Amino acid sequence: QKHHEAKIKLLICEGTHVHKGAIESENNVEQNLEQLFAENPFDFLLVKFDRLDWDRFRTFSSIAKKFGWKFIITEKDAYFYYLLNKDEIYESMKNPNIIADDHILILTIGAVKYRWQEKIRQAIYKEEKGHRLIKYNDLKELDSGFFFYITSLRRDIIEKFNPHFRGAFISSSIDPYTEEFIDNNRTLSRFFRKIGIPSYRIHASGHAMPHHLINFIKTVNPEHLIPIHTEQPHFFETFFRNSDINIIIPTKYESINLQ
Repeated sequence: QKHHEAKIKLLICEGTHVHKGAIESENNVEQNLEQLFAENPFDFLLVKFDRLDWDRFRTFSSIAKKFGWKFIITEKDAYFYYLLNKDEIYESMKNPNIIADDHILILTIGAVKYRWQEKIRQAIYKEEKGHRLIKYNDLKELDSGFFFYITSLRRDIIEKFNPHFRGAFISSSIDPYTEEFIDNNRTLSRFFRKIGIPSYRIHASGHAMPHHLINFIKTVNPEHLIPIHTEQPHFFETFFRNSDINIIIPTKYESINLQ
């Protein structure tokens, strides 16, 4: 239902950060990475962020390219990004280009078992880019200067690298405030700490800040508003206590009547 056609009956709005905010953006992530590289003593950097976060992938890929580093991803990640390149909705989704960008190396695991593996490998070979497909045994032969993107951690991954290399771990989730992120970050940081790899957190949250939420809700101007995904729903009542918007705070197991 378009805003200019009729008044919106109900808006269901997430409010993770309705009670706090930080003025940050993807530019901050890029600037912080550039600061790290200005004094970078590391041979490799392990990095973890959400696979769906295309902006974060583009930022790290751009930094790798700018400083002459390689960016290593698994072939499953490569296939996912390859599909996004093919079916791009926005111009920005053409970059990085999984097939064309030589600084991106693709880590393969054994012989082809699945159709998607066959597709991504065929696409690479078709453009005569087969040299960018590497195996786990090739990691130890790599020169220093590479990012290694991890979606899941293999306990023996560090053993695959040159033992003389110095490395660090960068946690860069889009949402560093979730319980899942904190548990995962602590687990990874604890593991890396035992083997002498320091951890950094370089991130920018993807959640709307309080001022974003207020302005958005004012623009939509619904009859009813239901806050979700928030531990601070009373903030919505405070923000719109002088408006005609009816704030409905859900109660567990109870139905909501909009009549």
